[in-house]
Amino acid sequence: MSGLQIVKQDQAGKPLAGVQFSIKELDGRDIGTFTSDEAGVCYIPDLKEGFYVVTEVKGLSTHKGDSLPRNIHIETGKLNKVVYTNYEYPVLVVRKIDSETLQPLGGVRFKLMDKYQREIGIYTTHEATGQIILTGMDEGEFYLQEVESAEGYKLDSTVRKISVQWGKTTTVEIKNTPLASLRIKKVSSEDKRPIPDVEFILYDMKNNIIASNLITDQNGMIELPRTIEAGKYKLREIRTNANFVLDEQIRTIELKSGETTEIVIENEPKRGKIQITKVSAGFNSITKDKEGAPLGGAVFEIYNNKMELVDTITTDSANGIATSKPLPLGVYGIKETQSPEYFFTNGEMFYAEIKVHEDLVKFKVKNTPVELITTVEKRGVEETKAGETFFYDLSNIQNASNVPLADFYIRDKLPTEAVRLEKVWTGEWSERVKLNFEIRAKLKTDWRTVEKGLLSTVNNEIDCSRSALGLAASEYVTEFRIAFQGEVQPGFHETTGPKLEVRVLDDVENGQKFTNKVDVGGMYGGEWVYDTDGWTTVTFNKPKGDLPKTGW
Repeated sequence: MSGLQIVKQDQAGKPLAGVQFSIKELDGRDIGTFTSDEAGVCYIPDLKEGFYVVTEVKGLSTHKGDSLPRNIHIETGKLNKVVYTNYEYPVLVVRKIDSETLQPLGGVRFKLMDKYQREIGIYTTHEATGQIILTGMDEGEFYLQEVESAEGYKLDSTVRKISVQWGKTTTVEIKNTPLASLRIKKVSSEDKRPIPDVEFILYDMKNNIIASNLITDQNGMIELPRTIEAGKYKLREIRTNANFVLDEQIRTIELKSGETTEIVIENEPKRGKIQITKVSAGFNSITKDKEGAPLGGAVFEIYNNKMELVDTITTDSANGIATSKPLPLGVYGIKETQSPEYFFTNGEMFYAEIKVHEDLVKFKVKNTPVELITTVEKRGVEETKAGETFFYDLSNIQNASNVPLADFYIRDKLPTEAVRLEKVWTGEWSERVKLNFEIRAKLKTDWRTVEKGLLSTVNNEIDCSRSALGLAASEYVTEFRIAFQGEVQPGFHETTGPKLEVRVLDDVENGQKFTNKVDVGGMYGGEWVYDTDGWTTVTFNKPKGDLPKTGW
């Protein structure tokens, strides 16, 4: 009987343990399964002479197996030996790193191809290590191609030829260049607020479109993902927000690898102005401004469509012109809040629409002049005589102005060389106001209030005799005044005219003339206006002379 020794080793002659072999006779009778030991040897004793079939049935995962059955002849009296060589598989390590930071990149997919560039499989780099470790292939040439890059990196689609050898590790390190990104921020040049709905196109330096339909959001932002190669590009604004001027400048920008380049672009808001020219609507008797004359000092307030005050302007004295600051397109309400002195303020709102950029909307606004007019007429008797009483009537007393008058009054100066005041009737008036009756007496310079708070709608009778007024024997009334409280409106007039009763002095001379004077006035804006009238009366006294003779 003889035995069989099977030796298992690698390509370098290193023993391989744990490899299993099947031994069978030629007729198929199974002798058994045997495993190589630490020395890479398995021994099968007590075999009779003849042919046997030896087959490797279980190899090592790290080595290429030899599964081809072999016919082995066993000779008696001899150590029969057979050697099996298993080649250790090559190892291919694909390492993917950032070209700048050299950090590993996971999630990158590669295609491995055989020497005929037939696909073997697609493999993905490990998230943490950035590596693909492949084994189990034969020694030889292969091809490797990146088919999907990591997000934010440029795809390297180069097909690389790789040679691997039995038992050796081949490492291929491939760098990926990080891509660039772009952030566009669009703001108003006036207040730096974001502008939505602005559209851009990005070109390369050869005018090829890289990105289109780039539109700013509500925050005025466009943020491109990191998908652009580093380099120089051209950015052009092709459409802007309706309230802003299109920026036609083509900008050259440089994007850097792995960075987000931010560019802030300002747009000029579309603006226009409102211009007002203020003129006189007619001749102003106070200021002497003629019709159409420019008026300075008129103040206008300008409101937007939310009734928010956006500007206050004042006309200049040289040309009567006021111009607003630049205002956004839209409709505005304009109201005069202060007129030039002695002109009416027209507080009605009028409207202007700014439609296009740099529009100048012009208005000519007329101001009606203030007219200060009062009237009065006085009537009495043409002749009188000593000791007689008669009446003066006052009529056509009116605030004929087109504005209210303050401190409206009627003042009568008595011809005290000829008459003394007996009574006064204050008259009835078109407007209900209160009035005071005041006198000034001889030897007195101050006005004295006799009656206070009388109603204008009552024809008040006032006794002005010396006894009623409590005057001394040597005193008498030299003038009186009816003073209206507050303001009287335009058109204020008497409905029953005032009158006064006087008594002629006993010692007036025949043919003596005396005049009773009256004035009516009021005040507006510090300006007094008044009218005067008077009435002259002649006295006559029959001369006494000698008594006629009777002839006796």
